[in-house]
Amino acid sequence: MTESNNNIDKEVQKSEGIEEQLELLGAVLKAARETKKLSVAEVATRLHLRVAVVEEIEQDDFSNISSATYVRGYVRNYARLVEADHALVEQCLAHQVPTVTPPSMQSFSRKTSIKKRETRWMWLTYLIVLISLALAVWWWWQKPASVDEHLSEPTIEELQTPVEQTPASNDTQTTPPAAEPQVEEPPSNTDNSQVSADDADVPNASEQAGATSVAPAISDTNETESSAAETASHASSVALELSLAGDCWLQITDGQGQVLADGLKNAGRHIQVAGIPPIKVVLGAPESVTMTYNGAQVSLDKYPAGRVARLTLPQA
Repeated sequence: MTESNNNIDKEVQKSEGIEEQLELLGAVLKAARETKKLSVAEVATRLHLRVAVVEEIEQDDFSNISSATYVRGYVRNYARLVEADHALVEQCLAHQVPTVTPPSMQSFSRKTSIKKRETRWMWLTYLIVLISLALAVWWWWQKPASVDEHLSEPTIEELQTPVEQTPASNDTQTTPPAAEPQVEEPPSNTDNSQVSADDADVPNASEQAGATSVAPAISDTNETESSAAETASHASSVALELSLAGDCWLQITDGQGQVLADGLKNAGRHIQVAGIPPIKVVLGAPESVTMTYNGAQVSLDKYPAGRVARLTLPQA
């Protein structure tokens, strides 16, 4: 028991000696400096430190040094300069200036991850907005052509609107009733006994002769009336000219109900028609049409663009 107690006492004394050595970091450096025969001022000059800092290190006072990192740096440079025991200095540093565990970078990593995710969503949003703008521009670019095409043609309701037509009184000429041929009665014979089959055929021959003489007269009358109607028609017809700067649906009808022009006409067309007034004109795109009536310009400014225009020439 006595030997074991002695061993324990030796170990305790040894540990106490080690603790004393570890607590004397400043003393270790000071002893090494004195061994090298260097003054505090010379050490401060070589280490580029203030004399007060060197004195505080030798006194184990690290309170005026900003951080433990600087303390370890100053001590190691000091030990290297005076060639102190490196292992002993490190043990003293571990005991007197413990290493501070740096804070975890988890929060920064999480922030970086969140920022990357937000950046990804931001680029996705920009892409969606860009696609939407491209679609809007494409739709706007395609819309005017389709609108012009639909405006050039009248609607079904407008086509179903009845067009006033004047009675075609000039087309049908009333043919005067043909005069019935007068058949001359054969002279009556007092002698009834002499009537024969030859006498019975005389009225038929007279009727055929009368009909033959009347037919040329009726034919001559019809030819005369037709020639007169054509002459009057040519004399009273008017000329209408249209120039198209764009595609336009149109319909032109004269006073006799005859359709002079109808359908969708392409841009650049020049249309000339003639008919009996009044001339009824329907235009799907009046802004694309230039019109003259008997050589006089017809103004279409009062008709709104893109709306069907209806007018009658000559205008009142």
